[in-house]
Formats: sequence, C-alpha cells, structure tokens
Amino acid sequence: MTYIRFIFLCIFAVICSFPSLSQQPDPQKAIDYSRLEIVYKLTYQQDSTDLNDLRMEYMILLIGNNKSIFLSYNNMQWDKRYREAVERNQVQELFSSQDRPPASRFRYRIYKNFPDGKITTVDHLPGNHFLYEEYMDQFNWKVTGQRKSILGFAAQKATTYYGGREWVAWFTTDIQLREGPYKFHGLPGLILNISDTKNHYVFEIESIQKTEPSRPINFIQRHYINTERAKFLRAKKNFRNEIINRAYSGDNPTQTQITAASNILPRNNPIELKAD
Repeated sequence: MTYIRFIFLCIFAVICSFPSLSQQPDPQKAIDYSRLEIVYKLTYQQDSTDLNDLRMEYMILLIGNNKSIFLSYNNMQWDKRYREAVERNQVQELFSSQDRPPASRFRYRIYKNFPDGKITTVDHLPGNHFLYEEYMDQFNWKVTGQRKSILGFAAQKATTYYGGREWVAWFTTDIQLREGPYKFHGLPGLILNISDTKNHYVFEIESIQKTEPSRPINFIQRHYINTERAKFLRAKKNFRNEIINRAYSGDNPTQTQITAASNILPRNNPIELKAD
C-alpha cells in the first residue's frame, strides 16, 4: 500500500469511525486481577502555543499481582457500558443517551510486565490498532534527597528523561510498588505525582484503594499491527501533518477536511515528543 493510499484510508476512517450500532465488541482475556486501583488526575496542555489551553482527564492504574494496566477512566467506562449495552441489545439507546461516558482524548492502554519484563502499549490510529513493546528497565532515575508529604504519604523526589521531556517524580516507599502512571516504572515505591519540567503533562494522585472484589485486568483480543515505538510516533505525526496539509495547502478542500484539520491543529503537544 502506498503512503498516499494509507493516508487516504486514514482520512476516510476518521469520517466513518463511529461504530456501527450492531458492531460486536472485541473479545477480551483476563491476564491478571487487580488488587489496587489508583486514580490520577492528568492536567495537560494540548497546544504548546496556548498557555491557557489546559485540559483535564482522570486516568486509572489497576495493579495486579504480576501485571498492571493504565488507561483513561472514560475509556474504561465506555468499554464497560458498550459491552453491557450489546448484551442487552440496547446499543442504540447507549449512543443516544445523554449520560453516556464522554469520549477520551487518550485511546492508549499501557500494560506493564506483559509479557514479562516488557511494557506493551496498544494504541489507535483511525482504521487500525497498533501494538509495540518497550523494556521496563528503560528509565534512568536520579533520586534526590528532597522530600514532601502527598496525601499523607512521605514522598521523595526523582528525575528522569523520556520522550523528549525531563520529568520530575514524587514517589513514596510507604507503598513499595515499582509502579506509576503512564509508562513510568522502576522507583523503589509508588509514584504519586509526576510532571514534565514545563508542566505540559501533570499526573497527580487523587485516590488509592483496594479493589474488593478484585477486577480483571483485561487484554482486548483484536487484530493489532505490531510495530516499534519510533515508527508509531512517526506515523501519528505524519497522519496529523497530512490532515492539516490537505485542508490548508491542497486545492479546493472539502468542509470535512477543513473541520478535521481545525480539530487536530491545536493538538501539537503530545506527551512523547520523540523516541529518545
């Protein structure tokens, strides 16, 4: 498939990506069962040129005995509601409901230690689902002596570099889990807060609780295109640029192309600026 044909299909998928009312959800497999549920508030600046364009979304970290998953709370709720609606044959009612879960800006699901020693990210570009792996021990943390209290936990400062950004984390050895939001991992305690030095992406812990009864950590079984992190980040960037170029540089762009470009234009500040 040529690059231009690929982009055309992606644009077509953007227009036609709203799921069919009869579409069955992909099967899922429980790879572990959570014992802790941690809620983080993510505050992010989607447009690096607009300091006032701050947005917020809640994210969930489910930690099991051996594996974990990190994803958007809205995505988790939408998936649950959609599967329930399919079972009850009430999908049309869900899509027309005023209280349906809001759409999330973050489609990824991040699994740690699945497979063993790896971080697996599954993400989406219109028309396709992608999967890539990274090593869990990739973070080079520098622990400092600076301390403070967060939610009553004694927290200590650490720094690292990832995705073209310098990050500042606050972790606690009161909870001896080498876990944290997004892909962050490897400190001698749970990461409570972490942000890049420009505060474009700020994860702050909101709550932590035991999951009783335990909740399955599910891996959705669908067709994934296996790729590498650098290739996926490049594909996301190229896709965005092509949408914009077709609307603002092409001849006689359609209203659909202009709308798609205006929606994606401010999204110029991804959490990962580059593959290190």
